[in-house]
Amino acid sequence: MSCWDTVQAYAFRSLGYGERLLPRGEITLCEQVTLIGSGLIWNVYFGLVALLTGFVFAAGYARIGIIDETPVEVLEEALHAMPIAFHRLARMLVPKLTPSRGRIVCISAFGAHRSKSYSYAATAPAKAGLEAQVRVYAANLAPRGITVNAVVPGFVEKEPGTPSSLTPAEWEKVSAGIPMNRIGRRDEIAAVAGFLLSEQASYITGQSIHVNGGLTL
Repeated sequence: MSCWDTVQAYAFRSLGYGERLLPRGEITLCEQVTLIGSGLIWNVYFGLVALLTGFVFAAGYARIGIIDETPVEVLEEALHAMPIAFHRLARMLVPKLTPSRGRIVCISAFGAHRSKSYSYAATAPAKAGLEAQVRVYAANLAPRGITVNAVVPGFVEKEPGTPSSLTPAEWEKVSAGIPMNRIGRRDEIAAVAGFLLSEQASYITGQSIHVNGGLTL
């Protein structure tokens, strides 16, 4: 699959899913980013990033496990796929963002906030690191009028055929633990990210916005 094909295949549909199982090994930049610029997704490998107004970093995956079952290599893999990948990407693209209009949105996950019921020993720390980066980047870029925020989904319905860290039986039990008694929809997550990319969100920065039906209450 070419780089451009990868962008088209993954970028739009990853937004709003909250998690996507990525392959082991080095994760390409094409798989790591959804770029929004003049209404188009740009291919960073060919430098087509003029007039960039914002981007969504939606790379990530969920891996349930306790500390005793999580070797350091698994944690390193998660850190490389999420906070380290975001740092590399942001350093590349921030200089291309339009001053006073630039928007950065990261997709995090509830596992960074609720560890007793669902233990994500490797991926929760990676997502927590990503949210810490959001605050640091927000403070650094605020003088330029560039906002940086995170959307933190709870359990979200899966596209048919999408890998999941939960078994079908576990998914059936999930809704009972959510105050709204249902799984979130992908479009509900995407709507929040879309707002944070808009001009109307110009005074919101450094925030991690939970979209989870009350899961973390």
